[in-house]
Formats: sequence, C-alpha cells, structure tokens
Amino acid sequence: MYIPRLTARFSNTSVLISGVVVDTLGFVLGNVIGINSGYWWGVAFPMIFLGMGQGLIIGPATVAGVAGTSDEIAGAASGVVNTFQQIGGAVGLAFISAMVNGLNGADVIIDQAQFWMVVLAIIMTVAAINILRGKHE
Repeated sequence: MYIPRLTARFSNTSVLISGVVVDTLGFVLGNVIGINSGYWWGVAFPMIFLGMGQGLIIGPATVAGVAGTSDEIAGAASGVVNTFQQIGGAVGLAFISAMVNGLNGADVIIDQAQFWMVVLAIIMTVAAINILRGKHE
C-alpha cells in the first residue's frame, strides 16, 4: 500500500537502499543490545526495524529484477527474483549456522549469530549502495 507511493515519490532504487539501511540498523541494534537485555529490547525492538527494512526491500527488489523485461517473460523474471531471495536466505542461514557451530550456551550462540548477521547486512548495504554506480531508471 505504501511502497508504490514511496517508489513513485523517491524512486525504486532509493526505497530499496533505504530498506537495506533500515534492515542493517535492525541487525546492528540486535547485536549491540544483545539477547541478555531481555526480549523487548534484545529481540522485539530490533525486529521493528527488520520488519520495516524487509518491507522496503522485497517489493523494490522484485521491481528491479523485472525492470526492462518483456511482457512475455516478466512472470518468469519475477519467479527468478523470488527464487534467488529464497536461496539467499537459505545460504545466509547455512553460513550463520556454520559460524556458530560448536559454541555452547544459547546466549553466546545468539550473540555470535547476530554478529554474523551484521556482517552479512553490511555486505548487503555495500551491494545496494553500489547500485547507484550502475545505469538504472
């Protein structure tokens, strides 16, 4: 409902990059605050930013993925974008699981996993900002 209005006003790329920055902020907050601060501060508060960031990312990423395609292959292009979003999530989860494998204590595992999520989010932010260097509409 709001994403089409935002992209019409600011551009698809701007909304996408804003979503990535908000998402990264959520990961950083989760890592800095930590799970030992309790559920409301350590989980719920960062999840607000993660939810807003994901909401700002998914639609514009799909639009960017199908931009410039013909009507005949637009559905297939959208499917490819969604497939890569799913694969990216699975690969990210596998990476984080490998990084925390062997650690003991739930709080240690969660804090270390959040650290690696921040690392991946920073990589995502750099990749999104790099979009500005390319040719786009």
